[in-house]
Amino acid sequence: MNTVEEFIEEYKKLEESVRRVYRLTKEQSVIGELKKQRGFENLKAEIQSCADLRNFFQHNSRLGGSFAAEPTAAAIAFVKELTAMVNNRPRCRDICVLKKDIVWRGPDDPVKPAIEQMRLLGHSSIPILRDGRVIGVFDERSLFQYVSQCGGNVFPAAGTLTFRDLEPYTSVTERNMQAFAFASMNAYVDDVVALFEKQLENGKRIRLVLLTNSGKPTDRLRGILTPWDIIAHS
Repeated sequence: MNTVEEFIEEYKKLEESVRRVYRLTKEQSVIGELKKQRGFENLKAEIQSCADLRNFFQHNSRLGGSFAAEPTAAAIAFVKELTAMVNNRPRCRDICVLKKDIVWRGPDDPVKPAIEQMRLLGHSSIPILRDGRVIGVFDERSLFQYVSQCGGNVFPAAGTLTFRDLEPYTSVTERNMQAFAFASMNAYVDDVVALFEKQLENGKRIRLVLLTNSGKPTDRLRGILTPWDIIAHS
């Protein structure tokens, strides 16, 4: 196999990977899609050069049995690297905090010890679970809303305030959940980043992504993802 044949073969593998990973139709441009994807913005010129080179080999006649030019080893290596990057596109499951490592509480757990643990660990929010499913998220806003509307002591006698008492301020169905979102464990990280950016454009800031197998709130929690997890990964 000469260098032209090797380049065309590696380019074909790249096209197949992009179509499979990004679920493109036959009509969609592989190179156009790749250049607009997160993580490839700084490689647009190089990607286009490889596409132009491939088109040259595909659509030009040979001179005396050989092409007027040949791809360099660097060009072939670059196409291989692009294919590897596409095939290894990270998913939420690869960088999230798994359920076993998550600080969470049940509806009948006391609030005060949880607040102290959150303070010590530097957590700004924790999920409230029932049978492994998210029924709420507790954060400083939850406590502020409760305090602003409670008519008596913030913490009843013996510190018996539970998360069930805060349900109107933590429930995923009763409160404005603009700071939180659900996604699948198998969702691609860059798709979640796009969700962060879209909500930010709408004046909303997602602080916590709750991950289930299907991405639906009715499934059991499998992990969580924060902006800090994404920054640490990138």
